[in-house]
Amino acid sequence: MIGQIGILVFGMSAIALVNDPRPSVRKWGPVMGCLAQPFWFYEAFANAQWGIFACSFVYCASWMRGFYFAWLRAADVPQ
Repeated sequence: MIGQIGILVFGMSAIALVNDPRPSVRKWGPVMGCLAQPFWFYEAFANAQWGIFACSFVYCASWMRGFYFAWLRAADVPQ
């Protein structure tokens, strides 16, 4: 149940945030997405949902890429 709540809170807020028109808000989407990933991994593994478990690696890499470009790379780019 905790895993499902984590997916709901972090996963759904990530989707909402990455679609916000304000860049200062949108950059928090990947942070929430990364926080959701442990819950996805746990739920998929605990319930032997191997397809979702495999997809979670792709989602995790995508959220980490978003985090890199929104937070780490953004500091290197002059405005």
